[in-house]
Amino acid sequence: MGPLQEKISALLRQAFAPRQDYLSEQGKTLLVKVHVVLTPGGAGIQDMQEQYSSHLHLLMWIAGLVLLIACANIANLLLVRGMARRTELCVRTALGAMHGRIVRQLLTESVLLALLGGIVGLVVAYAGAMMLLKLAFPGAQGVPIHASPSLTVIGFAFGLSLLTGVLFGVAPAWIAAQTEPVDALRSGARTTAAGASRLQRSLVVLQAALSLVLMVGAGLFSKSLTKLQHSGLKLEAKNRYIVHINPQAAGYSQPKLEAFYRTTKERFHALPGVLKVGISLYTPMEDNNWSDIVWVQGKPNLSAEASWIRANDDYFDSVGTRVVMGRGFAETDASNSPTVAVVNQSFVNKFFTGENPI
Repeated sequence: MGPLQEKISALLRQAFAPRQDYLSEQGKTLLVKVHVVLTPGGAGIQDMQEQYSSHLHLLMWIAGLVLLIACANIANLLLVRGMARRTELCVRTALGAMHGRIVRQLLTESVLLALLGGIVGLVVAYAGAMMLLKLAFPGAQGVPIHASPSLTVIGFAFGLSLLTGVLFGVAPAWIAAQTEPVDALRSGARTTAAGASRLQRSLVVLQAALSLVLMVGAGLFSKSLTKLQHSGLKLEAKNRYIVHINPQAAGYSQPKLEAFYRTTKERFHALPGVLKVGISLYTPMEDNNWSDIVWVQGKPNLSAEASWIRANDDYFDSVGTRVVMGRGFAETDASNSPTVAVVNQSFVNKFFTGENPI
């Protein structure tokens, strides 16, 4: 990766060297710093990783908390089960059973139970992921997201299951070994709740604390989701379809684009059921944005960066946005006619506070 990066950087500096911006002494100093950074593509798109890394980390923490709660719950059940058999273990010890044999039996039972639980958990996780994908992409073919868990996930799940089984399978045997058989037989009639160990109470407190954290987080997420669902974006998605085209890649030069767009609009209108055909530089809510610094004539001290988009006369009706004042674009607004712009309310509040923008 290093030699290739240096080679591409050298070619880039060589291509920039004849340009006017890099002929001066300051430009030559900047030219030395021009370089290209290459990143391995095998792990996915770097930009998407950086954009969604914080969200994915949060999701991993939530999944980890749920896993800890499940482990604490299972561990407590194993401890209760082991404590309920304390009298049996003490009787076996009094009859001459070796502690190692008792520990091996409990360990075998716990590990087998943990591994079976890990297998069931993977099956449920796979089925749940498949169900979510079908809900998110109904009837879609070739979904780029796969529900199959990786070997790392499988290894982690089985490792954690095995650790839980070993740790809390041996614990009851160790607790029973610390108790004199005579004392255990005398208190055999008491309930296991009365003899609950400090470890059991700690697990209950841990489970309650983690559950509280998850409940608060789930409540905040639900509130944010409700706000997003009821926020008015002034856009309409029902019965709208998006088609991405690239005329330049098909060989259309800039002077021919206007006729191409006009022909495209006419052919789409000829299709049954098509009411409006909006053509724009990019679509709303798309991960794209073009912006420039804007100055208004007569207000030299007022400027701001504003996003802009080129669009045709059907654009606003296509996306479901209503023009409040003035007019939208018309078919007569062409490259050889006076420039026309439609601005939103935020633009008006910034540059024309208390004034009529038209």
